[in-house]
Amino acid sequence: MSGTRTNITQIRRTPLPNNPPAAGVLMDGELCVEQNTPVRLWVGVPTSLDPSGRKLVIDATAIAEAGVVGEAPADGASYGRMNTTWTRVLPLTGGSLTGNLTVGGDLVATGWINAGAVGSNSYAFMQAAAGATHWTGLELGRELNQYGTYLGFNAKGSSRWTLEVGTDDGDDEIGSNAGSNIYLRRYDDTGTELTAPALTITRATGKVDLTNTLTITASASNDALVLKQVGTASPLIEFNAAGTGTQAAGYLRARRNGVNRWTVQIGSTTAETGSNAGSDFTISGWSDTGTLISTPFKITRATGIVDFAVNPTVAGAVFPFLPIGGGTLTGLLTTVSTTVTGTFTVGQTASGNAVMVMNAPAGATRAIRMQSGGLLRWQLSFVTAESTGNAGADLLLTRYDDTGTNLGTVFTVTRSTGLLTLSGGLSYGNVLAAANNDLSKHIALFSTTYGINTTSGRMNFVIGGAAWFVTNAGADIGSVTSTGINAFAIGVTTPAAGTFTSVKTGSTAGPTWTTGTGAPAATQPVGSIYSRTDGTAGARLYVSAGAGTWTPVATV
Repeated sequence: MSGTRTNITQIRRTPLPNNPPAAGVLMDGELCVEQNTPVRLWVGVPTSLDPSGRKLVIDATAIAEAGVVGEAPADGASYGRMNTTWTRVLPLTGGSLTGNLTVGGDLVATGWINAGAVGSNSYAFMQAAAGATHWTGLELGRELNQYGTYLGFNAKGSSRWTLEVGTDDGDDEIGSNAGSNIYLRRYDDTGTELTAPALTITRATGKVDLTNTLTITASASNDALVLKQVGTASPLIEFNAAGTGTQAAGYLRARRNGVNRWTVQIGSTTAETGSNAGSDFTISGWSDTGTLISTPFKITRATGIVDFAVNPTVAGAVFPFLPIGGGTLTGLLTTVSTTVTGTFTVGQTASGNAVMVMNAPAGATRAIRMQSGGLLRWQLSFVTAESTGNAGADLLLTRYDDTGTNLGTVFTVTRSTGLLTLSGGLSYGNVLAAANNDLSKHIALFSTTYGINTTSGRMNFVIGGAAWFVTNAGADIGSVTSTGINAFAIGVTTPAAGTFTSVKTGSTAGPTWTTGTGAPAATQPVGSIYSRTDGTAGARLYVSAGAGTWTPVATV
């Protein structure tokens, strides 16, 4: 184009696409639209400004010298203007950031937020500025009893960990603070969940459940797992194993450089087979290479029996113990209640006293009881209350019937006097003394010289001196000595109720003196006398001539 035109602004366009106006074509101030992809806008200028007589005003693919931004790139991505440039942005429907995201205020997300990078690390920081007066945090929310919220941690495009709150597996809120619990789940290399949640925190109780080992790496000598009491609740560590198999219900393990040294099994690997068998408590020691040495301590759950593999020591010395199967105690045994199923012996094997002591408050029963089938048969005890003058605490032997009912006291020994009182008879059975003066089998009243015994066909009164018969008032009646009977008055008045029909004098084969009615006829030793109570003179007194012959004394 040529010629001079003034006060005219003309807009031209190129006839062909992607064909800018040629140099020297445009007049000063004349505009030309280049049919380009994207379009461009040119303006004619004096050759003093540009030798070609033109300047590009708008280029949709670049920033013009005048500071005007062209159209966004047509590559299917989303762009936004930042100053005079086009910048990749996220659409409202979501997308991926290739750099960091910093939020100075609240970030509210109604869908997914994924943080990830290929070939580098991924981070999410929550940091408050110095001196900030507000909390910095991450808040996830959900509508009541809808799908839960969680943070997901991915690698290579698939899940590795998720931290979930109220996931969609029946964890609804139904009142009493139930539901909306926290779960930490883990996933394999393909993104498939591995067994149960690694950690569960129940919202209503605050209870933390682990499904695997809890390892505490100590960075200082006093690092520890501390349980604290909240309110009136007791601190608790709970081990919970499923099934009745051979896995331990609970397990505590101490290691050195990753190698076992001690293990405590709370519910051992012994299988539960019924009747409370299995799941015992054990403590085991391990070698320097982590090989099991022994199980020095075990408590059997079914019986409560505590078993030491070797004798324990006290103050460096082997602690003596009494086996369950029985044995001998070398010291005192003090017990509140002990049941012995076998023989219980109190004694000394060398020297010293053997003592069994029963101690209880005054008035309480102290007893040795003998049972049959759990029912009383005999009891040796003292139960009477004590008072002054040594009264009370008397010793009793009591017998019981087949039902364990009291049949009465066999004997009582009065503590204050030593008196033995029998409630029934006293029998020596059918044992005979070795001699008529042997008191070892029957009753010895004083030493071996006074007493009563029984020999074949007779009872013997053994007298070391004289045996006196005394009234209950203390008056002497008569005595028996080795020479015979002395000082006894024989008759109807002394003793008052005495009636004698025959008196034998001398030796046991000596003459007798007999009384009766009628003439005598019995055979008596020679010299025996018979007094006839119904006779007359010459027939009152008779003397035996032996062989049943009697001679009356005349005039008597």
